[in-house]
Amino acid sequence: MPVEERLKTRVDVAYAMEQSRQACEILQRISGATSSYRSNPIQRSFRDIQVITNHAYFNYDSNMTLFGRTVVGLEPDSPFI
Repeated sequence: MPVEERLKTRVDVAYAMEQSRQACEILQRISGATSSYRSNPIQRSFRDIQVITNHAYFNYDSNMTLFGRTVVGLEPDSPFI
């Protein structure tokens, strides 16, 4: 796959993950304080999505930066593409 296409795919995946993270945050907020209890499955989902979206492959901002660089004709400046 060409670099720009690979980065576009990463951006699409990262965007979906970002939307999932936001949905989990909304769910946690409307669930109240009990959503923080270890026995509540919402807290696990919230923690999991936070960890996942911190990974470089799923981080929306960093992937948009890499993709944007290729769109304007610059090298992505990352060996992990």
